Amino acid sequence: MATRMGSKPLLARRAKLDSKSEPDQLTPERRTQTGTPRDAFLETERGPLDELYLLGHPPLDDYLRYVRKHVIDGDQKRALKEWRRANEYRQNLEASEAGIADAIEVSEIDSSLDALAAELISAARYRNTYEDLPGRLQMVELDRLVISQFHVVPEFARRQRARLGVAPDAKTVFRFCHPPEGSMAPVKARRVGDQRYIFSSESTDFRPHGPVLLRPNQLRGYETYGPISHVVGLVVGFGPNYLSAVRHKGRLVLHNGYHRAYALRDAGITHAPCVVKTAADADELEVAAGRSVRKDKHFYFESDRPPVLKDFFDPNIAKPHRIRRTVSMIEIEFEIREYTVES
Repeated sequence: MATRMGSKPLLARRAKLDSKSEPDQLTPERRTQTGTPRDAFLETERGPLDELYLLGHPPLDDYLRYVRKHVIDGDQKRALKEWRRANEYRQNLEASEAGIADAIEVSEIDSSLDALAAELISAARYRNTYEDLPGRLQMVELDRLVISQFHVVPEFARRQRARLGVAPDAKTVFRFCHPPEGSMAPVKARRVGDQRYIFSSESTDFRPHGPVLLRPNQLRGYETYGPISHVVGLVVGFGPNYLSAVRHKGRLVLHNGYHRAYALRDAGITHAPCVVKTAADADELEVAAGRSVRKDKHFYFESDRPPVLKDFFDPNIAKPHRIRRTVSMIEIEFEIREYTVES
């Protein structure tokens, strides 16, 4: 007879504390009532945020829903008027700046950055990130980067910009765009049951990683009553956090690093080292791009004047809003079952 230990797959739910979750995030359907562990995280959060939102881009319903759900004292009628004005302005840009995204400047990185580039490319997290389609480090013009995320929080960008200093050199900018291992936002962790944990971070990059099977010699600082045969790890953390873009049909769509790109542009920096993944065809684009880009490929890669990074600095279409502060949360539950079967 043999004794076996079975494990129910982990239940990981990544969500904001309101409905402003990405479509691929799961909103918790339970434990939302007052007095639950999730509320304990809210007690220490600060007040509202000021967020920039790009107006005038269809669909209108997305913007009105944003105002209704997230903007403090949001006025739907005023929002509709502002969106109409911005939409008219955007239509003028389609005529005056047609093809702006097709003329983006891209060049090789300076040789003075070769050592940093080699260190980055040799890192395990870089290899794991770009194992499907290889990335290439290039200097890209920020203003003409096509964007698929229509909102940024200047407060977050200002915090990041402080790391640049007053007059950053090329190496400082490189490290800012591709922070070293260990650069991550604070995370709160709490055990809320025998087999239940909740993790929280203000970073929208906070996410569950895959479960991993470890050997006893990979575990440190843990003492128990007997020898250990194996360890199952349920891992939470962050993405690779590289400034990156996807190239397709001659255009570059910013994929990751929106607040850093905004901070660089706000600091007067016009070009930055970026990991560029090239999608040669529609099939490769399905692998390289985010869901919003994949769903509307024509808009981002073929329309005359798609949204670009410099739009965040145009007050005619970049509207500041006071919104409710949110945090990203991961809840993990697991179940252990022991039973005996015939060998």
